[in-house]
Amino acid sequence: MSIYYLFGCIRQDLLKVISMAIKSKHDKFYLIFSIIIGAIVRGYFISQPMRYDEAYTFLTYVNGDLRDIFTYSTPNNHVLHTILVKFSVVLWGAHPAVLRLPAFFAGLLIIPLTFFLCRIMTNGNAGVVSSMTAAVFPYLVLYSTNARGYTLFVCLGLLLSILGLLFVKEPSFSKTVTISFISALGCFVTPQMLLFVVGIYIWMGILLLIKRQSLKSVFTQFAMPATIMTFIFTLFVYAPVIVITGGSKYILSNWVVAPQSWNNFLGGIYPHIVQTISHFLRDVPVFITFVFFTFLVTGIYAALREKKWESLLILPILCLGAGIILLFNHKIPFPRTWIYILPFLFIVIDFGFVYFTENIFSGFQPFLSTLIAILIAYYAFHLISVDAISQYSDTGIFPEAPVVAKYLKFHMHSGDDLRATIPLNEPLNYYLWYFGKYGKNNHGIKNYDKYFVIRKPDDSIDSLTHEPVIEVFRFDKAIVYKSNP
Repeated sequence: MSIYYLFGCIRQDLLKVISMAIKSKHDKFYLIFSIIIGAIVRGYFISQPMRYDEAYTFLTYVNGDLRDIFTYSTPNNHVLHTILVKFSVVLWGAHPAVLRLPAFFAGLLIIPLTFFLCRIMTNGNAGVVSSMTAAVFPYLVLYSTNARGYTLFVCLGLLLSILGLLFVKEPSFSKTVTISFISALGCFVTPQMLLFVVGIYIWMGILLLIKRQSLKSVFTQFAMPATIMTFIFTLFVYAPVIVITGGSKYILSNWVVAPQSWNNFLGGIYPHIVQTISHFLRDVPVFITFVFFTFLVTGIYAALREKKWESLLILPILCLGAGIILLFNHKIPFPRTWIYILPFLFIVIDFGFVYFTENIFSGFQPFLSTLIAILIAYYAFHLISVDAISQYSDTGIFPEAPVVAKYLKFHMHSGDDLRATIPLNEPLNYYLWYFGKYGKNNHGIKNYDKYFVIRKPDDSIDSLTHEPVIEVFRFDKAIVYKSNP
């Protein structure tokens, strides 16, 4: 079975989903509106100053030859995303906005995919609220404008869920192959895709059992072949990485996935949950959070009442699947790992909204949808007006980096030494490279002068050196010092 055939199957399935999901001109209007609003708010933040992780990823894996792309020395290399970034750089250069194009377009695709999945999962009129929420939700906007693979991870997860629902309705071997292939592509972005894949496979298996398929047929016709093919496809796409890196040890046993002690793992679960929720809800008004929670509970109740097992089971089973992997590995991941949960939360919330309006405000749903669209547009421009996304510290920020780098460009000489604390160093290295000055620190070369960069209030010059220095430049919270022999 060729790759061309696989993509042909996926295209055919998606066209079927689109024809099922878009039932009227109003559906098309709200979907296009959501995509436009999502593009505007993401477009505004796509040129924000480079963050630590994305700058490091570019300098280490993208800004080199083919071997660098497939070198998995740290989990920063979301390999499939790195390949897409490399294509963008080759075509349009290495401006921050260009590096973020793959994440940007994947972030935009989340909007219609959420709409389509919501429609076929609830088999009703839901989809407007979930897609509009996906368009402006701050956490999704953040990672749609960060040159990392998280939105691509979410995008592939949504696609896998759509294909999974089509498989449950009409099981076939070709669909099993495409499901396995998409799962492998997700793992090629990040091995943490396994948290999602386990959950979604369990979800599909339970839905097949609810359709009165026997446990034996579910195991032999889906679970076993899907697991085997997912493993084979994943091994296939990672083959260049394994060869170039010299084995799979960095993939399977790096510091991000290395097991913690059981005491640290179990003791860290509750703080991790609290931290993740606080990250998700940044810049979401308390009233909106309350409304979302109300509709979430309503959606769960409606799914139970109407026996919409797809909607009712999706959240708990995704948590179950992830929990199985986490217990096996006993390692708490980064809060951003759970970004894939968000669209499914929106879908259940949307189902609750539709159930509520159809039973309480019957006939007012078009008016309410229009009102929500206006509020979503207002919220998008609010995020822009307060520059909210740029302020988030996720993956390391140094907003003053372009200005500091321009100063250093005209004052540093070849052989001068530059030192900065994490997370300042990699954004600074990126902009120095971008402005044509330096790529990496010049340690080991005979120094004429030493420059030190810190950012108040988090850093102090004592964290970099105890030798005499003088302040030579200050911009906002950034301070540049120079050695004073």
